[in-house]
Amino acid sequence: MFIGVLLIFSAISAAILAVRWYQLDQRLTSCGIPTMWLNPKHIITGDFPAILDSVTAFLDKNNGIGALRSPAGKPFVIVNSPELLRKVLTGVPQKKMHANGVQNPLVGAFSPKLLKLERKVSSAIDSTSILLLKTLTDLFDNFCERETRAPPGSDSAASLRSFWWQVRLCLLFGKNTWNKTTISHCENRFYAEVGQFASLLINMFPAAKYLPLPSTIWYRYSVYKLREHLREEIIQFEANGRDGGKKYGPWAMLNEIDNKETMDLKIDLCMKMLFVGIGPLTDIICWMLYHIAGDQKLQGRLVEEIKTKNSKDFRSVSTLPLMDATYKETLRMYSPVHVGRVTQVEQVLNSYKIPKGCDFMTNMHFIHRSPKYFKDPGDFDPSRFLKHLDSSKPFFPFSIGARSCPGSQISACVAKLFLSRLLSSYRLELDPKPQSAIKTGFNLVMPIRPQNLFLKIRHR
Repeated sequence: MFIGVLLIFSAISAAILAVRWYQLDQRLTSCGIPTMWLNPKHIITGDFPAILDSVTAFLDKNNGIGALRSPAGKPFVIVNSPELLRKVLTGVPQKKMHANGVQNPLVGAFSPKLLKLERKVSSAIDSTSILLLKTLTDLFDNFCERETRAPPGSDSAASLRSFWWQVRLCLLFGKNTWNKTTISHCENRFYAEVGQFASLLINMFPAAKYLPLPSTIWYRYSVYKLREHLREEIIQFEANGRDGGKKYGPWAMLNEIDNKETMDLKIDLCMKMLFVGIGPLTDIICWMLYHIAGDQKLQGRLVEEIKTKNSKDFRSVSTLPLMDATYKETLRMYSPVHVGRVTQVEQVLNSYKIPKGCDFMTNMHFIHRSPKYFKDPGDFDPSRFLKHLDSSKPFFPFSIGARSCPGSQISACVAKLFLSRLLSSYRLELDPKPQSAIKTGFNLVMPIRPQNLFLKIRHR
């Protein structure tokens, strides 16, 4: 009986999804825009790099614009033309898509209260805070030392992601020691949201986030558990750590939140600061370490640059040309952000009239990995950023326009400091374990996330 009801429910749901998909497809393709179907084989095997490359080739062939069709998601407009991208992001009314409403809106990414918190960290970095510098370098050194003792075949990407939560929490609360429970709450909430991003049902019907589906229940439960945990941490911080305490550094972002604000707003701000860009940044660092480990000549040049410039603080690591070029080349190859928008008005792109209410998406991979804009785009070559980048070569790692990533400068500074500390005392090598085992878990609206990344960190 139960199985029969389940089968009927599944059949009805599939029919509704098919009708909805057809409606969206007809609205979008009625303007005559060229369309592309994703290769089902690539979807089934999870070969997402092949999907990205095929979409890039399709866009290059059709003057930088097209519509993407997939049985695993709703149809949407995609572009890799810099001119069209600027027009959509800066020239017409549009609203940002955040998992199609999966996450109830917290404070806006550009709200005065959130920007005030970001300025707190920026000012600490700009003033080369000795205490913050020592705290972060101690964290980095401890992580590297632990990794030297990691057993063969350990996933370096997983270790780095877990560690980076400690860095975020340290900047937020001013405390450098966190237990596994806190890290676990952060990871559970993060991966639950990633699952919601990939949900076909919620992408097609945003209201489905209110249904008691297992993935949605888990997402909301993980959010609830983390919020309650943060509530306890904030109470402890306000009792013992505001404006500096024995366990809390004076750079803590929470010092910038008025005590009079409601607890819910304080938690919202903490959630926002914890999760904005955390996944993409750790992915970028993972890929940067992977390429440096695989190119000992590049690694030697970076070590020499670090030693020559005596780069041990925030300002000095920002003045290293090769370090900066390596970071930018990683951003080019593994773009950390995607662009998701919903058109608010009808707009004309390359003579195609895109109706109001259509979904618009691009992954910067479509631009940064296009041979139309970069020579040998699949090669990791930092030298392309050692000279002035030609204006004809578009480089938008953190998007453009009013909604570009607000924390990009802080991320770059902390990432370079980490790499500087690592290479100063340790040598990076690829683990003999076959590197072909590296997997890339993501979908079209997520960065290329490495899994099974096997690196060795040894003392110099």
